[in-house]
Amino acid sequence: MKLVITGSKGLIGSHTVDYARKQDGVEVLVQTMWGWAASTKNYLSADLADYGQTVGALAGADAVIHLAAIRDHGMVPNARAFAINVNSTYNVLEAAVQLGIKRVVLASSIQASRTVLMRNETRYKYLPIDEDLPLDPQNDYALAKQVGEVMGEMFAKHFGLTVVNLRFTAITHPDNIKKNFPWPQAKPPHWAMYAYADVRDAARCAYLAATAPLPANAHFPLFVVAKDTMVNTPSAEIARRYFPDAEDRGLQGFDSLVSGKRAEQLLGFVPEFGCRGLT
Repeated sequence: MKLVITGSKGLIGSHTVDYARKQDGVEVLVQTMWGWAASTKNYLSADLADYGQTVGALAGADAVIHLAAIRDHGMVPNARAFAINVNSTYNVLEAAVQLGIKRVVLASSIQASRTVLMRNETRYKYLPIDEDLPLDPQNDYALAKQVGEVMGEMFAKHFGLTVVNLRFTAITHPDNIKKNFPWPQAKPPHWAMYAYADVRDAARCAYLAATAPLPANAHFPLFVVAKDTMVNTPSAEIARRYFPDAEDRGLQGFDSLVSGKRAEQLLGFVPEFGCRGLT
């Protein structure tokens, strides 16, 4: 299997490359969006906002994991960041159709679901939340992720692709988890509903999304999240104190307030790492 991974210089991208290269029968054809990566024949510098370069970068692939994006709001003006992120995602999907690539994995984000900024009071019908929660982005990055999910659904329905939008939570390095998690106690604005994942789990999930058996012409938005929260307040207490209108669907201990069950059901992905003694 030939796999193209974009954004290979980023946190998730670099770990996904490392994980994929250890798998049997996988050839990783890596490209990076910004500048030249480390010297290796498998790396290619390409601007994915340019369709022609995107086609060239994806040629020969069986599947694509598209992780390249502008996340730093200070790197370029918001309008420019939005345009690049949306355009590059479209180009990857369109190029996949033209090249006959059937599986595309796109990096979405929990930010698209209004759990991060919470400019207004947020209410939930139930906890933990899942992928059925309506999206409600509140900045250019989150809006681009929502647009990416809409595009992924369209290309899946009408152009024969299988598209997985991975809604990454707070993806972080194991050293940061060990040093800074869990936080002492929950308090508003409940950033990202205290949902996180070890980057090693995120990389494995991205690989599974590209390789697991999934039906054709289908679109799957999936949260990528650890089993527990990153705060030392019991989850049922958080629900009761701050979200009294939400139905508690069996929260115990420090269970995540964001469900990862759908990724487990579809991909066989079970997180291995966390801040409370997981493997």
